[in-house]
Amino acid sequence: MTEFISIILAAALVNNLLLIEFLGVSTALHASKAMKQAIEIALFTVLLLISSCICNLLIFHYLLDRFALQYLQLISFVSVNAIFALLLAQQLAKYFPLSIGRHKLLIFVIGANSAVIGLSIQLSENNLSLLDNMIYTVGSAIGFALILINLAAIRLRLDQSNIPRVFKGAAITLISCGLFTLSLLGFAGLV
Repeated sequence: MTEFISIILAAALVNNLLLIEFLGVSTALHASKAMKQAIEIALFTVLLLISSCICNLLIFHYLLDRFALQYLQLISFVSVNAIFALLLAQQLAKYFPLSIGRHKLLIFVIGANSAVIGLSIQLSENNLSLLDNMIYTVGSAIGFALILINLAAIRLRLDQSNIPRVFKGAAITLISCGLFTLSLLGFAGLV
């Protein structure tokens, strides 16, 4: 049990997809402009990361690796991600039609998100067991969502602060991300 908690903490904090691995940065910077949008996109990304990466992991483990078809991994991972993004968007449109309508383009862009594809490739190349990789996926999804929501909160706070004109906008956002990354690197010795 403690091993699973350690894997989740390592994936969420120490090896964070967004700030440490630099995967999914464009989605995060675009989706973190408003808190409600950040929460909705974070939930969609968590569902997509978990479902798509676990499916990609199973495809790689039981099909591509077994039959020496590793050269097809990128094509299969992108296809699976796009299919899952479409299916998930259709299911969410039934329950949350206003949210899907507001974020339609962003949701389809998430289907080809570098975080989902990058995590799938990382999982196919590491030496963890299948169960550990699934736990790592859950931790990565939680970490991505936490950073996205925290980044939205930081941006809201920065919009209300008295910041010199030179630093307004993207400059102060990137500086804040850098400081946030340094704080995450402090967890490296714990896990």
